[in-house]
Amino acid sequence: MSYHAVLTLVFFGAFLTMACWVYRPGRKQHYQSLAQQAVDDDAARGAQR
Repeated sequence: MSYHAVLTLVFFGAFLTMACWVYRPGRKQHYQSLAQQAVDDDAARGAQR
């Protein structure tokens, strides 16, 4: 196997690992709290203007 094929497999494995980490069901509440925090920050800045 060539160097490029091994490197491609390593990066593909890293991509699959990161995708599984991001989309696992336990992270949904964390991402929702981050989204709400952004909305709250925008609302607070709008009230200060």
